[in-house]
Amino acid sequence: MDTGLIKVLLVEDDEDDFVITRDLLSEIPGRPFTLDWVKTFEAGLESMCLNRHDVVLVDYRLGARNGIELLRAGSERGCQAPVILLTGSGQHQVDVEAMQAGAADYLVKGNLRADSLERSIRYAAQRKRAAALAAFEQARLAAFGAEIGLALTRRDTLEGILERCTRAMAQYLSAGLAQISIYDPRKEAFEPRAAAGAAWAPESPLDGLPEVRLEIGPLAQGKPVLINQLLNEPRIPDQAWIKRAGMAAYAAYPLVLEDQLVGLMAIFAQHPLTEQISQEMGSVANGIAL
Repeated sequence: MDTGLIKVLLVEDDEDDFVITRDLLSEIPGRPFTLDWVKTFEAGLESMCLNRHDVVLVDYRLGARNGIELLRAGSERGCQAPVILLTGSGQHQVDVEAMQAGAADYLVKGNLRADSLERSIRYAAQRKRAAALAAFEQARLAAFGAEIGLALTRRDTLEGILERCTRAMAQYLSAGLAQISIYDPRKEAFEPRAAAGAAWAPESPLDGLPEVRLEIGPLAQGKPVLINQLLNEPRIPDQAWIKRAGMAAYAAYPLVLEDQLVGLMAIFAQHPLTEQISQEMGSVANGIAL
């Protein structure tokens, strides 16, 4: 479970309810929350739109306005924090309306306990963080594809094009070393044509790249490679380089065109890699193969 500090904003016009909420949060072991309190609809909207809080607790009744109106107004003005609606009585219609307006949760004040309030706040914050991470990953992958597309459409030598592709691989795939090789069917071997990354000096000869002994058959069938333990890995004989560069993982994706193996794109990383890396490399592999 995430044990980081969560910043909570409470929009509540009743001081007694503020005290109750504050006391419930103070009962939570470790006190992983900070609580800011505002009393009015207008002050709540202003504070929400500053986006300085992880979660917003909003009372349903705020004078002449209500919490659902505040939720909608905040959303329209760019409030990014999830909103949990608090109400004095559990009304199904209000619950449905709150969810339709985008509330992260709906809690009845009379039933609140420290553990249930903590759970609701934590889940809302975690869902928001997960959504933000997913959006970031989607944007990163889109930028990676765009950068590769730009490299492939520039007028340049083959080496120049592939070098741009490896730089994009190093940047967007967080690789210490990215490389692209062309397959020579006569030698049944890959010939490096471009490399980039913090672990590779641009002026270094390509024949000095670390060797990885891969089976051609599976690659010719389009099967990617993922190795998350490089130390003492027999397919990588240069163990001194692995230790010196601090590499932890390796991933490769075959470049196949019309059922013919034409090349290989590969990365070394200083952190473990997931299966998702194959999907990300595969998203641009056909363009590079062409």
